[in-house]
Amino acid sequence: MPKTPPSTLKSTVAEQIEHSVEKLKHISLEEERKPKKSKQKLSFNTSEAATDTQVIDTPDHGYCRPKLVQSKEQDDKVTISEMMERFSVNVSQMLFSAIGDKISMESKLATISTIYGMILHCHNVKACAVQRIFTALCIRYHADNKTTTVMVYIALLERLNKHIEHVQDDAMSQKSEVCWMPVLMKNETCYSDCIQIMKSYEKQILQWYTKGGRANDLDKLKIPVGGDQLTRVRLQGAKACQDGALTAADRLEHMEPIIVEMFHTLQDLLEKMYKRFYKTSSGRDKGTLYNLKLIIERSNVNGNVKSRFEAHEDFVLTVGNAYLLSFIMNKFGMETLDAEPQHPLLKNRNIKFMHNKYKEEVFHTIMGEIVEDLICTFPKLEPKVSLNVEIFNSQFTVNSTVGEGKMLKFELVINNQKVLFNVSLEDAQEGVNIELNMLNRRIPVRISINEKDRDDLQSYVFQFLQWYFVILTFKDAIKEGDSDRTNITLKFCIPIFFSHSILSKYLEECVDYILKTEVLLTEKLAMKVRYGSFVNLTGHKGENKAADLQKENEVLVLKELIRGLGSNKTEKAIDTITKAAPVIQDIVDNFDKMSNISHRNTHHRKRSSEGDIKCILKVIVPLKIWNYTEGRTLESFKKIKKSQFDFERCQFKEAINRKIQRLKRGISVPESSDEESDQE
Repeated sequence: MPKTPPSTLKSTVAEQIEHSVEKLKHISLEEERKPKKSKQKLSFNTSEAATDTQVIDTPDHGYCRPKLVQSKEQDDKVTISEMMERFSVNVSQMLFSAIGDKISMESKLATISTIYGMILHCHNVKACAVQRIFTALCIRYHADNKTTTVMVYIALLERLNKHIEHVQDDAMSQKSEVCWMPVLMKNETCYSDCIQIMKSYEKQILQWYTKGGRANDLDKLKIPVGGDQLTRVRLQGAKACQDGALTAADRLEHMEPIIVEMFHTLQDLLEKMYKRFYKTSSGRDKGTLYNLKLIIERSNVNGNVKSRFEAHEDFVLTVGNAYLLSFIMNKFGMETLDAEPQHPLLKNRNIKFMHNKYKEEVFHTIMGEIVEDLICTFPKLEPKVSLNVEIFNSQFTVNSTVGEGKMLKFELVINNQKVLFNVSLEDAQEGVNIELNMLNRRIPVRISINEKDRDDLQSYVFQFLQWYFVILTFKDAIKEGDSDRTNITLKFCIPIFFSHSILSKYLEECVDYILKTEVLLTEKLAMKVRYGSFVNLTGHKGENKAADLQKENEVLVLKELIRGLGSNKTEKAIDTITKAAPVIQDIVDNFDKMSNISHRNTHHRKRSSEGDIKCILKVIVPLKIWNYTEGRTLESFKKIKKSQFDFERCQFKEAINRKIQRLKRGISVPESSDEESDQE
């Protein structure tokens, strides 16, 4: 492409310097330089007459007050050309006096011309900077009619709170005091070592309370102990081994209750999610998790959540966000994210100029529709089963519910007689033939479950979003330190873990946590347990984190200190350096703060989720996920259920009741029942 020729009206630098030199030649250099007069500033007093003006002398470095408008009817009106002439003379005189008389006249003129050109260049640069600012603002807000469209729909979100308030909001916004514990050379897989770990806790507590003059508080002291699932089971078993000891300290009575922590529960939930929706054989199934992983090239996602938790979590949140946006675009008839939403409440109504009360009404109405269409809750009643009944080549559709003993009961009227059918669910799934003897005649009846062709892709995405919403709620409840929402989320996790496997370990942990904090413990101790699951290191609102996640971060610091010992890794050296870890960490943090060294949270670059979401939308929007397509199948997810709550409720209730009765007696799940026997 040929370049655009330069404008003929634009002067070159050489021409500007030559013009400046010609102007300087007309200036009388021998003229006696007089000290310049002080600038005059006009000050208007509105209380006096309009014709009365006050002239105030100001020094040379004085600046005019902004937004002063001078009268146009002044007698001493100065034109712009005269002002420029005076300014040029003053500038030239100042430059001549600054240079001095030690150089020739030609050198003076060349130097002054160069300086004058630099002044003009600086002025142009500042003007360009201002112009760039306005240009950036126009680009930022599009500088077109789209700005109005965007602001109309942003106005619906103006009154939404960034934080969901709860009862202990103020208390959970205060900074937590975290005490580091030294490293113990013990192994949790051995009960004898677990007992030694618990006794070390008892010894440390006794030392603290004795030195603090609060030894009398030890009689009624209860301190919660938390960890992952294996830690809770092993410490609970170790504590049970000491029930026959003579003293309260030997019986470990101060270490109660022993509960599971939130971060490991969230991690296990994410792991179960990948086992449900992530299969390496689904690369050709468009719109699935593995297919989208290949498209956006997330090479750090391999399905092993424990190895790279943050990468897997970020990928799930990115895909869930894209699925949700595709639903919103389909509901509001938007072909692109920049399109105008189409909705009866938004049509022919200028929401921007409505009162906040009506904005909230519109917002809640629209959000109610979205929640009703998209959120699936645990059904209060037993879901009905559609049965196909065939009698003499005549087919009927009957709805029945699963009763006691997994039996399906329904009535039919045959030859003006009511007939009660009682069929097991397993027989109905395989198809069962029954012969009726009526009026000395055999009537064949075939009963089977009426299975329609499903839309596997829509069911896959719909169930994925249910898990996605639970994870979002769980993360937000932890950040806010909201124990009520945390317990509600754990109750949602119970059927989710059950749908994965009846032997899921964290299914029992969720039941145990809720049972202790809402039923077994006193109100004061339950409050202590629930709000002790979070820590706030900054003292800001909405910046809580799970206590076990903070412990994992402390372990990283301890490992770094132990690694720094080199070859001197003796048990005594490790014990000494880990006891000094909090002091060393404070010294390092203060040094970094005084040296203005920014803290790097990670060594890896985090990809922009916005670009990945747009890339995913280009793939899933043409699939029309939310338009039901009968018979659309996924090879790796055939007949996937639309809801995570689609299972046998009778079996679910029986399993939960058995776990509750066992946990009340203090019997934990055996360690041998691992996830190897998981069944979908």
